[in-house]
Order: sequence, then C-alpha cells, then structure tokens
Amino acid sequence: MTYDPKTYEPKPARDYESEFRDAEDSRPGLSALPPVRNGIDLLLADGFREMRNMRVGLVTNHTGLTLDGRRTIDVLLESDDVLLDKIFTPEHGLNGTAGDGESVGDSVDPATRLPVISLFGSRERPDEEDLGGLDAVLFDPPRQGAQAQASAIAASGVPHVVAVSCNPATFARDARILVDGGYQLTCVTPVDQFRYSAHVELVALLQRG
Repeated sequence: MTYDPKTYEPKPARDYESEFRDAEDSRPGLSALPPVRNGIDLLLADGFREMRNMRVGLVTNHTGLTLDGRRTIDVLLESDDVLLDKIFTPEHGLNGTAGDGESVGDSVDPATRLPVISLFGSRERPDEEDLGGLDAVLFDPPRQGAQAQASAIAASGVPHVVAVSCNPATFARDARILVDGGYQLTCVTPVDQFRYSAHVELVALLQRG
C-alpha cells in the first residue's frame, strides 16, 4: 500500500493498560490480587518482630510512607514494639525541599521532637557518636542504595540492621560491605509485587556475628 500523507490516518493508540486489565478479569483469581505494599507495611504486618524491644535509628525522608499515607517515622513512634530514637536523612533533607547538592544541617522533627541527623551536609555518613546506643538501624534507600551509610554501620557496634531495598543489585553491594564488617545476613525476603514487571524488592535482616 502506497503511503499518501494527504489521506493517511494513524491508527488510534492502543490502551495497553485496559487490555491487561481485561485479560486479568478473564482469569480467575488474578483480579483479586492484594494491593502493592511498601517495606514499612511488611514490617508493620509482622509486628516489627525482628526489631522488638530495640532502640532504633531510621534512615528516611518524605518518601518513607505506609500504603495509607502515614510516615514511617510516626508508625515507628506509635508502636509499642520498638523505640524510635533518632532519624537520619539523606540528600534534600527530611521533607525533600532542599535543592540538588544543597548542604543540609541537623535539625529536629517538629511533629515528634526527635533529632534529625543530616547525611548530606558536613558529613555523608553517621559517625560513632550518632550510632551510639542504638540496637538497630532501619534503612530503605532509593535505587542507588546506601553505600556510605552501610560503610559507617559496618564500622559501628550496632547489633542489627533491617534493610528494605528496591534494587537487589545495590543491596548486594551494600550487604557485602556489612558482611565484610562482621555482620551475618540471616534473612532475605523477596517481594515480587509488581504484576507487569520483573522488578523485585526485598526486606533483609543482618546481625553481628
């Protein structure tokens, strides 16, 4: 068929999302799959079993939320199972309002009055004093991982690390740092929760040997 720009009419774009949903509706059981849950939702559902009765430091920012929109900070603080002691925050600050590369100082979270230790200012990793007295560190970094923070934790005496990761490749790198620093990887739970993607998240526990 000869192409004529005067008479050519493009085909309407396919609605792939609707096609996927229609295909799911025709297959028993698939339309009733549970909603996608964040790492904090998995820990909450488990009653923070691996961190129970521990003094915890949390690495987080404004993206640390439960499925229903509550801050990870508030969920931990309200729990009777763990004691949230310190907040560590990466680039852009706790509320995500600082510009790219902008130095962020330490502060206090106005809602909880907990200390917020910046990891993107005068330092990019917590020091020995910052980590002192903690029983566990919980971190859920972006896809680039937490290499600098893992190095600092590896050099500390914190007994437990709970890692939530959206990138198994950078988690493997960070876990290698922690294992070389004396931790044992005692539990890894893959979370295969995205229907149309090979993307996998995970929750892991590391403990000092």
